[in-house]
Formats: sequence, structure tokens, C-alpha cells
Amino acid sequence: MNDLFDFEALEPPRARTTDPATSHAAAFGIEKKVTKLQGIIVDCLRSSYAGATTGEMSIALGIPRDTLSPRMRTLEKMGMVMETDEVRALPGGRSQIVWKAI
Repeated sequence: MNDLFDFEALEPPRARTTDPATSHAAAFGIEKKVTKLQGIIVDCLRSSYAGATTGEMSIALGIPRDTLSPRMRTLEKMGMVMETDEVRALPGGRSQIVWKAI
């Protein structure tokens, strides 16, 4: 079953070379749109100077980590967040990637 927030399966919007300039502008604008959940994630990372793991964001936002994690690569591909070289351990001891907003 597809998640309503998951756009990874969709191809990016495109315009044909023969389309008018307005079509190209619309395709570019749609490509930069984010879902509400993606926006919440990016806002959370922007407010954190040191970045955050999905576990830390889960605690801060009250959203399950397994809801946040699948969105990180999509946001990275969109150029909105980046994976850092840093990892942090959660209380359970598992290491997680630290993400930062771009």
C-alpha cells in the first residue's frame, strides 16, 4: 500500500521542449513543493543548530521515527536536507545518522 506522503514512486514533473514557458515554470515550481510532513521535518532541522537524528526529531515532534525516516532520502534528493558524517546513539544504543537542513 502506498503512503499518501510518499512521492518517491512518482517521476518528477516535466514539460516538453515545445511547451510554452508557463508550462516549464509550472513544472519547476511543482518539483520544489513539499508535503506538510516534509515541511515539518525541514523546519525541525532548521531550528536545530547541531542537526538531528530521526529519533531525536521523533521525540521533538511526537511523530513516529518510522514515519520520518522514509522521507529523509527524498528530502535529500530535493536538496533540502543533507546527511552529515556524524552519528549519534539513541538511549537504546543504536547509532543514527545526523541530518541538517540546507
